[in-house]
Amino acid sequence: MSPRPWLTALAVAASVSALLLLALVVGPGRVSLPDAIDVVAAHLGLVAPTHPPAIDALVWDLRLPRSLLAALLGAALGLGGAVAQGLFRNPMAEPGVLGVSAGAATLAVLGFTLGLRGGWDMAALVYFVCCGIARLARYNVTAERLS
Repeated sequence: MSPRPWLTALAVAASVSALLLLALVVGPGRVSLPDAIDVVAAHLGLVAPTHPPAIDALVWDLRLPRSLLAALLGAALGLGGAVAQGLFRNPMAEPGVLGVSAGAATLAVLGFTLGLRGGWDMAALVYFVCCGIARLARYNVTAERLS
């Protein structure tokens, strides 16, 4: 572990902030860094808006939500990986250890076989299958405790 964990946390926070700012200006459409910062500051009520509506829509409606969602999803996946590694006490743990990859492939094949195209019908199928698996697992654990 690092001798100064606060310094590591500060470096990670600065890196993530810099990458989020970079994500606001990179892509189709010419958006400068001052314009992107102005859009965010205007929507937070810190300054009066001075940018064109097209830049506002591009930054606030498209790039910022996608960037924040990508950062949140990356953090969730990293946390999930750390939990799996801690649970199995194995730094090489991966989704195949838990059977996640095989389960996802099985449900994908089942969905294609049933003619589901994705969206809410596929989400409902996954939900009910996962509920059934959880119920069976709970039943098996309870039955083992009683015997």
